[in-house]
Amino acid sequence: MPHDGLYELVLAKGGPKIKPLPADQKPGWGRSMRGELEIHGRSIADFAQFLSFSSVADRTVVDKTGLAGDYNFDLKWTPDDQQDAPDAGPTFFTALQEQLGLKLVSAKGLVDALVIDHVERPSKN
Repeated sequence: MPHDGLYELVLAKGGPKIKPLPADQKPGWGRSMRGELEIHGRSIADFAQFLSFSSVADRTVVDKTGLAGDYNFDLKWTPDDQQDAPDAGPTFFTALQEQLGLKLVSAKGLVDALVIDHVERPSKN
């Protein structure tokens, strides 16, 4: 289904700053909390999928980086509703570029969608 509310995850100017998973480290999802994300040993596609289901991106995210392999992602930002604070850090989008060397670009494209056009109550058998 055509959709104009998606992001493409691309390389920012200067290239990626993410670190490959060390050979002695096992892959794992890590942790995520408000304003902080720590993911270890996952692909860029996994990272894009995680962002698709997170409230920070709030859109489908498609990997367009061309990077292969597993990486560690460590990201810290100040949530939008706290940006007015005197000690506010970067927004999510700025942190993504500065800390990981990646950026989200608005795009149009195809996304999977589930459409329910009819619902009936089950029969009592």
